[in-house]
Amino acid sequence: MNKKSLCVSLSLCFFVACGGGGGGSETPTQSVAPPPPAVPPPSGTAALVAPSGFDFATSREVTFEIHADAFLNKRAYVNVYSKYQTNSAGEQLPVYDSKLAMIPIEGIAVSKQLLLTNDIQSVFIRVLDASVSDTPLSAVVNIENNRVDWSF
Repeated sequence: MNKKSLCVSLSLCFFVACGGGGGGSETPTQSVAPPPPAVPPPSGTAALVAPSGFDFATSREVTFEIHADAFLNKRAYVNVYSKYQTNSAGEQLPVYDSKLAMIPIEGIAVSKQLLLTNDIQSVFIRVLDASVSDTPLSAVVNIENNRVDWSF
């Protein structure tokens, strides 16, 4: 009998410990989900927006049209520089390290295409006659619509 009463006692303890089934007048609590974390705005290159047609080209092709009627049948050259300086006498001189091209004059016109970087907006042009030691002709010419037109 001892075993029987022990089993009954344990069974009752088990059922009482389980709590039975609810039934009170308590209102169920509603859990509120926390708001999602704020997404930070993009930074660095993710924030950049390129306009349509944009490319990363760092150079462009520039057409040079130089008319040199004065040098017909002479041995002369057109030198093109990206930089120049003005001396104390007001004379414009090329920065020789910035020479872009040396083009021979054949006939009365020079037509040449050169690949230039986008930062070059004007060029210094100097015409040298190989047979005469006169002062060379020179000018600063702006690049407009990827063209340089100059006559002398």
